[in-house]
Amino acid sequence: MEQIEFTEDFISKIEDILKYKNEEKARKMQSKVIAAFQNDISKLDQGLSYNIRNINNRNFYSSSANYIDNLELLKCKLESYLAKLKSEKNKTISVKKNETTFNINNTNNNTNNNTIDMKFVFDEARKTIDENESLEDHQIEEIKDKITELETIFNSEDSKKDKWSKCREIHLWIANKGVFIATIIVPLIAKCLQNK
Repeated sequence: MEQIEFTEDFISKIEDILKYKNEEKARKMQSKVIAAFQNDISKLDQGLSYNIRNINNRNFYSSSANYIDNLELLKCKLESYLAKLKSEKNKTISVKKNETTFNINNTNNNTNNNTIDMKFVFDEARKTIDENESLEDHQIEEIKDKITELETIFNSEDSKKDKWSKCREIHLWIANKGVFIATIIVPLIAKCLQNK
């Protein structure tokens, strides 16, 4: 289940519990929300009331937690988190839309192909590698050679199968290079395989 759907599901369950103001269900749901989202939402349990028992001169004092109020607060935090997730998803979709190739058919049957200037994409990848201070000169050159190799594959008229065959070696090479290099090279491989 996608994180957005997961969060929406929790919000829906919380709304059902709040509708009937069931304290016991609210207590259980509070525990579930905290367990499910504590790593995703900072200070998730801040502002919640809890059962407190103190020993003071051998007497126990207890103040009851208001689980309904807690659940209302958690619902607000989940709704805020959900809005953030949706915003990030929209940004990702927007970026993907900007990378898409559009074919526009005119009524006179002319076709205009608007494509991304892939030279810019490959140059930006090289620039990112050049600017990384943690890489040694020989590593930078090796990575830039692979980027150039991918650019050649991208510009070739080969079939997708032939392109994948050529990209496979680079893909295997990435496995030993780490996440940083993979985040730069893998999208270029994907672009090579999309281009026909």
